[in-house]
Amino acid sequence: MHEKADLIILAVKPQDAPSLFEQIKPMADPQQVFLSIMAGVKIQTIAAGLG
Repeated sequence: MHEKADLIILAVKPQDAPSLFEQIKPMADPQQVFLSIMAGVKIQTIAAGLG
């Protein structure tokens, strides 16, 4: 059984966000909470990037 984290902290430079989203999107679960400390990256951008 593979357990997933309840909380995911997004802490990369804003210009690296698209690459981060591409890498973690296949593992992202709608039940997880995502906390972003990326300056200037809107929640809509994060939601679109993670599906």
